[in-house]
Amino acid sequence: MNPSLQLKRTPETFLAHVEWIERGKLHQALNVEVCDDGAGLGGVKGLAADGTGTMSRVVAGLDWVVANRVALGVEVANLSLGFPSCSNGTDSLSQAVNAAGAAGVVGVAAAGNRGPGRCTVGSPATAAGTISVGAAAARPGGTAATGSAYASRGPTGDGRTGGDLLAPGNVTSIDARPLTSPPPSRSGYLARTGTSMAAAMVSGVAALLLDRTPTLTPGQVRATLRATAVEWGDLGVDPDTGAGMVDA
Repeated sequence: MNPSLQLKRTPETFLAHVEWIERGKLHQALNVEVCDDGAGLGGVKGLAADGTGTMSRVVAGLDWVVANRVALGVEVANLSLGFPSCSNGTDSLSQAVNAAGAAGVVGVAAAGNRGPGRCTVGSPATAAGTISVGAAAARPGGTAATGSAYASRGPTGDGRTGGDLLAPGNVTSIDARPLTSPPPSRSGYLARTGTSMAAAMVSGVAALLLDRTPTLTPGQVRATLRATAVEWGDLGVDPDTGAGMVDA
């Protein structure tokens, strides 16, 4: 399988968690496998060690991915980051994601953790060419089959629905940090919450889909994942749950 490039946030625990979600190395109790362990993963650091940074630096990182996509075999770019705003998708980062899609790289972006208010999805998840991912709150039939309370909601600043898909946002993965890493723990697992975790799940599913059907365009990958999603709230596509829960 070709590499899935991830525009990185920090600190190390966050990076390790996102990477191993993409690889499918989750707590065995979840009984799911998201992505083939043979997937090649690479990182392009666009933010500082504390997770802060400028949009221009992230754009530069994504531009580098596009410029090197053929040499590295890049198929998917996971963007577990965001710039909070009621974005209309015309900012420079959204445009960079659209350009990556036009070049053949599937962009998957975290919707953000500024919910449950409306129009809280920020860039790059508001790019027209990205797969915008929110986090699910509960399984259908439960008390709250909807997006999690913290997940950002649509519509976008220009009136589009907002998120495309939901995926689990409360995730426990294998702790693959170096043994020299400091606490919080060395229990063998890492637990994190957020749409960044959900985006990593969807990136893994997108990579699996491309592994099976390499000729799919980014637009076709997005359409396929939306068409096969499981309803997770109101019928149809809505600002809370998009097309529903991603289904691998």
